[in-house]
Amino acid sequence: MAKVKYDLLWWLGSPEGRRALRLRLIHTFMPALMPLGTVLRKTALQRRRVVAVTGSAGKSTTTRALAAVLGQSKPSVSNVGSYVAWRLIQQGWTSDWLVQEVGLAGPGEMRPIASMLVPDVVVITSIGHDHIESFTELSRTAFEKGELLALQRPCGLAILNADDPVVLSMASRTPAPVVRVGSAACADVRCLQRTVTQAGTELVVEVDGRQLKLRTRLLGRVGVFPILAGIALARWAGIPLATAGKRLEAIEPIPGRLQPLKTGLGITLVQDTYKTPVESFPAALEALQEMPAIRHIAVLGHIASVRGKASYRALAEHVDGLDALYFYGDRRKGKALRGALENRVPMQLLPPDFREAAVQLRSALRPGDVVLVKGRQSHWFDRLIRLLRGKDVQCLLEDCPLQTVCGRCSMVGLKI
Repeated sequence: MAKVKYDLLWWLGSPEGRRALRLRLIHTFMPALMPLGTVLRKTALQRRRVVAVTGSAGKSTTTRALAAVLGQSKPSVSNVGSYVAWRLIQQGWTSDWLVQEVGLAGPGEMRPIASMLVPDVVVITSIGHDHIESFTELSRTAFEKGELLALQRPCGLAILNADDPVVLSMASRTPAPVVRVGSAACADVRCLQRTVTQAGTELVVEVDGRQLKLRTRLLGRVGVFPILAGIALARWAGIPLATAGKRLEAIEPIPGRLQPLKTGLGITLVQDTYKTPVESFPAALEALQEMPAIRHIAVLGHIASVRGKASYRALAEHVDGLDALYFYGDRRKGKALRGALENRVPMQLLPPDFREAAVQLRSALRPGDVVLVKGRQSHWFDRLIRLLRGKDVQCLLEDCPLQTVCGRCSMVGLKI
């Protein structure tokens, strides 16, 4: 496929391009925004309540769940330091609450953000290998993200994932009370049962000796933590659990993150194309295999932060329930995965051109199939999904500067 570059003027003429430019400008003015946000938090905004969410995975969905519980609008998924400062300055004047996702790329980034936010509530979703290139060890990742706990207000609340031992070990860093949420026996807000359907997940949750039944549109085990964290926040904020439950049930999956999609041909696609750390593959495959279907099929791509053949062998442990597996991407990595599978499941390598790959998949799929499509959006997976849903794709950019899902981009149907 010929490499197509983007035209800068055309790009800036699109809504997505203008949003990317706005974020770039905010990042450029970071040296001014961070000190300003710090001063305002200590003065005019000191009575505002700040909820900070961090972790290696699940931050955006959890942030959306917490905002929903508090009756807030959908928060932005932008989480760099400068944008966090901008959100604090912008929303601090209009709302009593700020629910903010906080990300990082390397050592030393979290403490300045934590010092600015001084969060009342801190939520840690998980600690994984998403930043292993920067931190080399999970303990270092945990220490960096734990700076939010260390600098939060003692009168606040720390919500930790009871199913992640590394997250639980971070409890000693906070001066605030700790609430553990998850499926483990030690959880204060505990998921007793989950049943995955094609519409989402049905949960039985135990809290304060009561059992709540919820139907969420989020899929699988990874969709449980955001719901439990929302219930924990509701308890602390004095929001009735019945009200919180209704708000949580209305949450939609974030586009590109274990998002069920219908094709109109009786085939259900599960799009998971935002991030591809090693830990996310077993969780996505588990959600797929829990869904009712005639056949369970996976279309997989690049695994980020691969730790040699061990990563492929670990992935092979989670494919036994599949009826077929396809690999789309670097064929050398596909062959490495095939070797690790040891014929556990039928596997085929798809053509490198996403149009040819879509044709091959369409000929193999049939009504009643549920298909997980998991790979990086920068590797054409979003466009592959669009074709599988019978929609056109004209955009052929390979060096796209926009951080958005292709399915939500107005450029994908326009020829470049």
